Amino acid sequence: MKRQLPPLNQIRSFEAAARHQSFANAGAELGVTPAAISRLVKSLEVFLGISLFTRGPSHIALTKAGQKYLARLTPALDDIAIATAELTGNWKNSLTIAAFPSVSQRWLIPRWATFREQHPDLQIKIKTVLHPPSMSDDDVDAAIRVVSPNDTALIWDKVQENQLIAVCSPALTEPHPVGIEQILHLPRLRVRTRAGDWYRYLQTADIETDPRLLQKDPEFDDLPMAIEAAIQGMGVVIAIRQLIEPELASGALVPAFTEDLALPCPFYLTYPPDRAQHPSLQLFHKWLSENQSNI
Repeated sequence: MKRQLPPLNQIRSFEAAARHQSFANAGAELGVTPAAISRLVKSLEVFLGISLFTRGPSHIALTKAGQKYLARLTPALDDIAIATAELTGNWKNSLTIAAFPSVSQRWLIPRWATFREQHPDLQIKIKTVLHPPSMSDDDVDAAIRVVSPNDTALIWDKVQENQLIAVCSPALTEPHPVGIEQILHLPRLRVRTRAGDWYRYLQTADIETDPRLLQKDPEFDDLPMAIEAAIQGMGVVIAIRQLIEPELASGALVPAFTEDLALPCPFYLTYPPDRAQHPSLQLFHKWLSENQSNI
């Protein structure tokens, strides 16, 4: 079959716009304006004689033909990128993993020696971030996230089951255990990067409260700071169980209430589709998958 290939710029523009469902986000990824992406996609549609998007006043959506085309193009572009990197020697034997401070300090780094022993030749960088990283702008290959999948442009692989629990210093609830119905009468500690945890916890406990009341609680920039405040007896914090294992084992922190209320909070390894075949990322992913019970 004779190859009938449209210009590569048109293909790249369509594929990026289709993944993001946005001309603006595709333009940001490729370093051009949204108008340029729109023109290149329109040129591709003229070349094909087929509409790939339906366009609304403030959004775009793939047609069935566009969905089918995207499913074939993304793997093809990934293969081209991999083949080019392998040929030019730019397929790095290194990996940059982004994570929030609480996850990197309390979950990943304490277990890092095991991975390094198994793969001493890999150059791995752990990048601490305070905001969800941009894989294209922040020179990040993958990230460990502790939120529900919320970006369809990324691959989300669950690598660890986990729970959110309410904990405090034992001095805060002595000498008598506290029932969960007393939750509004205890000082609560909020974490800026996990702003919705308290509201979600109260909803699960069937306790109604005005969200504005929660905004008056002391707030900390990250979970490690709030955990330390809880250890000092300042209040109750909603924490990720595996991040406070040492404090639970030593008794520095205890469950705040007699009821064992825990919310699911899995960890995900997230990365763009074009990183899926990255050799170092595959090794890291394999290590996470094989060692879930120990991580």
